[in-house]
Amino acid sequence: MSYNIVMKTMIKKYPNTKFIAHRGLPSKVLENTLEGFKKAAKLPFFGIETDIHLNP
Repeated sequence: MSYNIVMKTMIKKYPNTKFIAHRGLPSKVLENTLEGFKKAAKLPFFGIETDIHLNP
């Protein structure tokens, strides 16, 4: 099942919910990559979540 079908179903079922792409689109490409974020940006997500680690 494609993400578009899943997202349309979820948005219809939960219209007041804001969905966030967790680490981009890890089912399609490596998580936390620019490619994953770009793919997620093409879908109707409210935002994109990633992990940030700061090194001293």
